[in-house]
Amino acid sequence: MDMNRFYQGDKLADLERVLASWLGTPHRHGCGVKSGGVDCTLFICRVLEETGFADKPYKLPAYSADWFRHSGEERLLDWMIGNVPHERIDKPEDGAIVLFTFGRMISHSAFYYQDHLYHSLNKRGVIRSAFKGCPWSRKDRVAYILRPVRAS
Repeated sequence: MDMNRFYQGDKLADLERVLASWLGTPHRHGCGVKSGGVDCTLFICRVLEETGFADKPYKLPAYSADWFRHSGEERLLDWMIGNVPHERIDKPEDGAIVLFTFGRMISHSAFYYQDHLYHSLNKRGVIRSAFKGCPWSRKDRVAYILRPVRAS
C-alpha cells in the first residue's frame, strides 16, 4: 500500500459508495447539494469532504457559468493545485481526479473509478460514464490527473 495515497483500502470503498450516492443529482452551476444540484467542481469538493479527505469544507471563489470562455487564466487548475494535496500522475487510476480541457483551457473535472468517470454534466447531472472510448478520454482533452494524497 502507498502510505500517501488517500483512496486505497477502506477509503476506496468509501469513495465508491459516496460517488454512487451522488448519481442523479441535477447539474446546477455554483451549487453543491446532493440531490439538489451540483456543478463539476463542487461535486469534486463535496466528495472529497464526504470521504474525509478534506478537513473542512472547501470554499471556491465566485465564478460565472461561462468563466472559461472569457479568460485565459487556468482558474480550475490553479484552484485544484493550490487546494487539493496531490501527486500528478500520467494515467488515471481509481480515486484520481481528472481535469479536462474543454475549449481553450481546463474547465471540467471528474473522479475516475473502475474505468468510469463520475462527473456532473450540464443537462445530465451527476452521471457515471465509461472512460475508454468516450470523447473525454481523448489525449487532447485529458489535461491533468491528480492523485489525492495525505502527508504521512
